[in-house]
Amino acid sequence: MAITTALIAGAVFGLALRQTVGLIASIIQLPGLDLAVPDHTALSRRAESLTVPALPSGCGSLHLLVDSTGLKLCGLNKWLIKK
Repeated sequence: MAITTALIAGAVFGLALRQTVGLIASIIQLPGLDLAVPDHTALSRRAESLTVPALPSGCGSLHLLVDSTGLKLCGLNKWLIKK
């Protein structure tokens, strides 16, 4: 799930794999967590076999939700209705 989340975050922000690793490392450091971040090679290898949901076009803002039930990509209204 960590690799899928990293790949989706990179796709949302239009980042290359090395930039995605830097973003995820920065996010993990904010709350002071000491977790390993997958390197760009691991992301590249796993990206070939993972299916990352396509970003819906023309729907405005998106919400990337990560919780204990999994990973979801929703438009604004869908997230508020589910909440």
